[in-house]
Amino acid sequence: MAAKVKISDLKIEETLFIRSGYNEDAIQRYMELYNSTGKFKAIKVQAGTLVVIDGWHRIEAAKRLKVETIQADKIEVKDSDLRAKAYEYNKAHGVPLSREERNQLIGRLSLEDGKTPVQLAKLMGLSERWIREIISIGITSETNNSVPDQRRELTDEDIPIIARLLLGGETQEQVAETFGVTQPRISQVWSSFRDNVKKLYAEDRLLKREVAENVGLNVDEVDKILQEYGDPLNFEQMTGTWWPEFGLDDRFGKDHKSNLPADLVRNVLALYTKPGDVVLDPAAGGGVVIDVTKDMVNRKCYAYDLTPSRKDIKTYNARSGSPPNSPDKPDLVFLDLPYGPMKEYSADSEDLANLDIDDFLGDLSKIFSYWASGILVVLMASYRKDGKVTDLPYESEKRMIENGWKIIEHIVNNNGRVPSETGANKDSAEEYRWLMRKHIHIIVGEKT
Repeated sequence: MAAKVKISDLKIEETLFIRSGYNEDAIQRYMELYNSTGKFKAIKVQAGTLVVIDGWHRIEAAKRLKVETIQADKIEVKDSDLRAKAYEYNKAHGVPLSREERNQLIGRLSLEDGKTPVQLAKLMGLSERWIREIISIGITSETNNSVPDQRRELTDEDIPIIARLLLGGETQEQVAETFGVTQPRISQVWSSFRDNVKKLYAEDRLLKREVAENVGLNVDEVDKILQEYGDPLNFEQMTGTWWPEFGLDDRFGKDHKSNLPADLVRNVLALYTKPGDVVLDPAAGGGVVIDVTKDMVNRKCYAYDLTPSRKDIKTYNARSGSPPNSPDKPDLVFLDLPYGPMKEYSADSEDLANLDIDDFLGDLSKIFSYWASGILVVLMASYRKDGKVTDLPYESEKRMIENGWKIIEHIVNNNGRVPSETGANKDSAEEYRWLMRKHIHIIVGEKT
């Protein structure tokens, strides 16, 4: 919401002005509009600093009319994004930039603000190839107008070192001095390097650890670069509520009878988490959810199990309360519990898989009560015993609602060949005309 601010309190930074000068016609139009309406359209300023992002001509018109205050929208924006944001607002309503002004702006966004060709192409509505050509012409022109540069060429071994220094907080000027090259050269290298990291992950669909090996960084450094592109994915995202058979992916999780397809977990996390979110897995099995979370952009997973299969899974009995030393309010809880005697993992009487169906449902309701907010994802299939079918997805959904969860989605996943699909069972199903369970339900609840 716009608020009135004193024009004298506004901070005018000439380096953010995306034009070569004021447009007198625009100023006169704003003055005439104010004289007839008594107000200006709200300008845009950076929250906290009052640095002007958009509205330069309105401010100039106000000054000439000796108006002391103006309405301003305060925008949360990083310093490095101010110039790009100024262009976005100008493009929507302002006087169009000349070609020369546009090209100069592209050069400054690249060399001074560190924007990549991919980001600039999206911002400017131009092809990535044309953006690169404009940047190249700008760098060449700058170099030709200065003393001939006798500095050394960068090697392939230099590039990851440069990236690591920049990720560590050194400026492009400092890195340029270290390597004996120009700052525009460092900017160009850094821009191309980041775009390549994103391409390897989002287009070539490598895992983060594979990208790290390819470019000479560690996984955390790759993740930091990917965060600049929002939330890129390295897999096919589902767009409907019927999901096909994904198949297991041995790159995720330790070998374990309860392992889920990684693409199932990936799609759940893509739909219901965002960068910075925390995932809780109280029945982690082989650790597929942990590994998927690590491979996505800027997410963290806490994992537990009654019988941990690896060191990053902590011992925990789901029947005893919420997991110890876990976040009080995880953003998403991923529940793929052993249910009834369908999954036999141990002889432990505390193992949910060893309970009769009524006891299991009673504990299920208690488990659903552990968390006061967030997203709860429950994987469940129906259960047949002695000719009787228990609709566990229905029973689960009912207990979720009873515990304050609003059901926001219900997905069905074809889980393909199941362990019970033996020749004998298939013959029995044909002879006695019963159906084997070949799908699971993914029930999504939300509590605020």
